[in-house]
Amino acid sequence: MIKKYIKFTGLLTISTLFWANSFGQFQREGILNFVTLHPVDVSAIKEYPLRKKSENKIWFLDSCIIWEQRVNYTTEEPAGDTARIEKYSYPVGRYTYFDLRTKHCQDYLSLKDTATPFCNYSLKDSDYSPFYGFFFPKNDNYPFASLDVITNITDTTINNTVFKRVVRLRKNPVEVYRGTFYFNCKMPKTIFKFGLFAKNIEAKYPECLMVKSEVANDSSGIKLGGAEYEIIRNKLTKEEMSIFKCWEQNSKKTTLPLLPHSEVMKLIYPSPEHENPTITIIPREK
Repeated sequence: MIKKYIKFTGLLTISTLFWANSFGQFQREGILNFVTLHPVDVSAIKEYPLRKKSENKIWFLDSCIIWEQRVNYTTEEPAGDTARIEKYSYPVGRYTYFDLRTKHCQDYLSLKDTATPFCNYSLKDSDYSPFYGFFFPKNDNYPFASLDVITNITDTTINNTVFKRVVRLRKNPVEVYRGTFYFNCKMPKTIFKFGLFAKNIEAKYPECLMVKSEVANDSSGIKLGGAEYEIIRNKLTKEEMSIFKCWEQNSKKTTLPLLPHSEVMKLIYPSPEHENPTITIIPREK
């Protein structure tokens, strides 16, 4: 028997945010690679295996982004009497053009300046979620600040780069979780932040850029996940600039109906082509 699970991920766990205030100059264009880390040994939680630096990209230009959204495909089948095989792949499902100033979005099925939008929609502050975390709701209050114990710890050096670090301890509601956050103070700032729930962490080093996070159970040390991002390029190509220009015009001239976010979530997108899967052989439970 073969079971198949399909899930749109995009950047579900990023919760990155548009940075409205600045400390100096921003990098106005480029491509960001975001990697989310999900260990497979967390009990009671179904996790996908780690991706090997496969690029989950976001192109950005001024206050607009093009967001590559991937799909999780999981196929499960028997492997004799003692094991089962799980195959995972992460093909690109669609591209979202997002004007961060107006919160206006359009989805595309290919990354071309000749492509036409698949749907047209807008976001409200109440639509804030891990799906669309590129803007703060108007209420800037950090919801769990009273639960946090935040401490600066010693710097660390990775591949000849010095990182400042902050540890956050949170009791939720019984166990304590330890989050370690890494800051690079030499990288140029971009329009991205790690997210609403790291807002009080980023205030520790406002002149630096948070580039990595790790979360673990404080008592057992079991890693629960994390994320990191890097700049792939700090300039766009002529072709990429053309895509931004054409898609901006499409967003202004489209005749597609303007949908609320709730209706977009109900749309059925064409299935993308599968990439070469990651294969995991798992012993059967006795």
